[in-house]
Amino acid sequence: LMAETIYLEPILRNFFSDRMAEMNFCLPARIDNIQNLKQGRVDVKPLYIPRYLDNTYSELPIIRNVPIVLPSCNESGMVFSPKQGDTVLLVFSQCNIDNFKAGSIEPYSTVFDRSFDINDAVAFAGFSPFNINPINTDKHKKDYELGDVSVFNNLGKENENKINVKKDGTVKIVSSSTDIDSKSMIKMSSPNIKSEGTLASGTGASGSFQTALGQNIIVSNGIIVSIE
Repeated sequence: LMAETIYLEPILRNFFSDRMAEMNFCLPARIDNIQNLKQGRVDVKPLYIPRYLDNTYSELPIIRNVPIVLPSCNESGMVFSPKQGDTVLLVFSQCNIDNFKAGSIEPYSTVFDRSFDINDAVAFAGFSPFNINPINTDKHKKDYELGDVSVFNNLGKENENKINVKKDGTVKIVSSSTDIDSKSMIKMSSPNIKSEGTLASGTGASGSFQTALGQNIIVSNGIIVSIE
């Protein structure tokens, strides 16, 4: 009888391929529920349908209470409220993050060891398909062009509002109204302030401005002292 030759390489390749198929690294997903958004967590539906070893396909389940990542730290940053239906990128931790999610910011060990498990997903907001990516100028109803740094809300709607740091060095605020809430002085280091409508000031305001007719108005402590 001739001995059968068994090659180790394909066996190892299949083993590692099957093992890697059981691990999660990153996946696109859609926000399914924002009920607990105030606590920084959302429910998400993975958009990838995996194929299993028996050549069957099955959707991944909704993942509950996934931390949502926004561009912010404990005391500074920018926050916004993702909506149901928004897309995110899921990244899966190489370790169990239950303790971290519960508030631990010190090194810890866990009873249940997990690696790249579906229960240790983190959602990164801002991952979107090409056709709805907000960098596309067609998605903006009001002032925006490539090269601008734009902070916006209600994109594409009639009440779209934004702050644009323009690439030409100017800053533009687009909104139906703008409130500045300051408990002390507001300083404007500009030789000219132009108003295209009614300009009102409270008690104690001092300064000068030019009307649409070219008149220079000087105000001192809330009282007009000169019209030139």
